[in-house]
Amino acid sequence: MKNDGFGEIETQEHIEEKRLPFYLPFLILFSGVFLAIGFFMVSIATLIISVFLSIRFVYGKLRKRSEGFGTGLAGGSEGVR
Repeated sequence: MKNDGFGEIETQEHIEEKRLPFYLPFLILFSGVFLAIGFFMVSIATLIISVFLSIRFVYGKLRKRSEGFGTGLAGGSEGVR
């Protein structure tokens, strides 16, 4: 028996009832691992999407610029007499 200082005497049965379940450390560990994997997947997906959008944006700008060259002074012989 052990006195907890508040006037209640704890028996061995009370102490054993307060023990944490054995799977709690594994639960915390695996939840942390799954959380880290989730953050990693989200960051990779964000990186892929941002690279895809930036390539599309740059390619669209270059294509518009090349169309301008085709009809302008640099590319065509139209209007030059």
